[in-house]
Amino acid sequence: MKKYLTVAVLSVLLTACGGGSDSGSPSTATNTNDKPTTTNPNTTPTNPTPTVDDSLVLKINNPNVGQTLLLGSNQVTNPNIQDAINNKKYFARFTYCGVKGSYEMCSSTRLGQFSFTIVKDSDKFLVKDLNIDKLVRVTAQGSNRPEIIPMEGGMVGVAEASLTPDKNNKNQYRLKIMPASTVETRLPSIDVAVQFNDNGKNLISFNSSFMMIAQQMDNQPNNWNQDMTKNGLMGNWIAYEPDYFLQIKNKSNLSVQNNSGVEGTSNFVVSGQGTFNGYYKEMSSGYVLGYTSDNKPLNQNLSNYEGVNGFSILAPNGQYALAYDFDNNNPYKQASLLFK
Repeated sequence: MKKYLTVAVLSVLLTACGGGSDSGSPSTATNTNDKPTTTNPNTTPTNPTPTVDDSLVLKINNPNVGQTLLLGSNQVTNPNIQDAINNKKYFARFTYCGVKGSYEMCSSTRLGQFSFTIVKDSDKFLVKDLNIDKLVRVTAQGSNRPEIIPMEGGMVGVAEASLTPDKNNKNQYRLKIMPASTVETRLPSIDVAVQFNDNGKNLISFNSSFMMIAQQMDNQPNNWNQDMTKNGLMGNWIAYEPDYFLQIKNKSNLSVQNNSGVEGTSNFVVSGQGTFNGYYKEMSSGYVLGYTSDNKPLNQNLSNYEGVNGFSILAPNGQYALAYDFDNNNPYKQASLLFK
């Protein structure tokens, strides 16, 4: 992780409830085109205190470099996980780069929230009732100020939407979603590995081509569609950077501190690398990350802003986050898991 400046933000308060840490080692529906929508500019973001569901808390084994990240309190596959996820509803945050520009910067990014139901179908699961609850497109051309464009939500028609178990990897599945229409711009064609934790309540895609955190809930989270302040991201985090097999390649500390400077900026203090300011707007479901060109805080006129090249999302319950930096030279193309 390098010199980050934040461009877009989150929509629901994600008050961290503290990552559990166990010691140890190793549907078819009508398509909607990409149309901007209008939002109420007078909407006041709120910071509600969510009700904590203990069953949603993701526990990990706090691995060191070279050890395997375990998503759960035990080290064996849950034999009943298929029963635990069948006919269950999930609420998810996601992000992906729609268009990459020069120098691997992301010139068009999607940040959104959706819900879906998982239903068993023979030896796999179908992903049904896929509905986008909130979505924005963030465009950033060169050093110009990023533009945040709200997009239409609603049901997404799919030609295929399935979860197929990977018999060689514990609680890992293959998520495939193929939009029914070739002009569908709200979701890409998705084919990524996803990982359940041991009780099936958390579903994560670490793949940078489609980062996602989904949590099993009977009802929509509180204030799911409201714009929020940046408070959910404030605090000290431990970042675990895994490869495809969830072996930890890097582990570091990250502190996100509040700063009332330029347009609600935030300081990002990356262990061993310095302090950097962030650009903040009250929008969407996650954060888009970028650089300052001179390694200094963001200028009042954004003259040292240098484009978008990473993003971050938080779990619906606010306990943990995923973050990815395009410029990190990471051959694994995996997001880092952030825990407070």
